[in-house]
Order: sequence, then structure tokens, then C-alpha cells
Amino acid sequence: MAKLLVAGYSNSRGKAKSTGRPYNIARLHVLTKIREWSNDNGRGIGAGFETADDKAIPVNPEDTSLEAKLLELDYPAFYEVELSPNPEDPTKNIVTNIKSLPPKQPQAKA
Repeated sequence: MAKLLVAGYSNSRGKAKSTGRPYNIARLHVLTKIREWSNDNGRGIGAGFETADDKAIPVNPEDTSLEAKLLELDYPAFYEVELSPNPEDPTKNIVTNIKSLPPKQPQAKA
């Protein structure tokens, strides 16, 4: 299980305009810290979090019980996300389960 800051869930279904082939793309969108960068040509600074399509984690679009669970969650929030090798591409992961994290307990002061 990975503890991730999850921004949301999306599933796009339809037929490709150019080929007419069906598609079904489900993804979990994860928030990551905005990275600062610097090179000879410039510099980028930032604060906060971002989400991008290339950072989204695939979800099995045929798993209707997982989809129902993902549609009921509150976003953004930290969740424990279970990842497994993607059957279509074992070099990448796919979301197979998600759990809410227990609320943080207040720390006792010494």
C-alpha cells in the first residue's frame, strides 16, 4: 500500500473519432509537489501541489466495485492505495484497491 495525496478519479468511455474504436480509460489523479528547476536557459519556482495526466495511475476500468468506491470518496485527501502490476504492461502499476486512512490521533504533550 502506498500513502498518496489523491486529487480525484476519472473514467472516459467512448469511441475514437478517427478510428471508431472503443476506449475506456480510468485513472486515479494524484497530487505531487511542484518541482523547482534550474538550468542554463532559465529557472522555475513554485509552491504547492499539481496533478498531471502523466502522473495519473491507471485503474482497471472493468472493476465496477472499485469504480463505485472511488466515486464515493472525498477529494482531495490522503488514501492508502494498493498497486499491482498492470496485466497489459507489467512494467507499470494499476490501482487495485483504496482505503481511507484512520484519523490522526492527537499527540500527548510531555
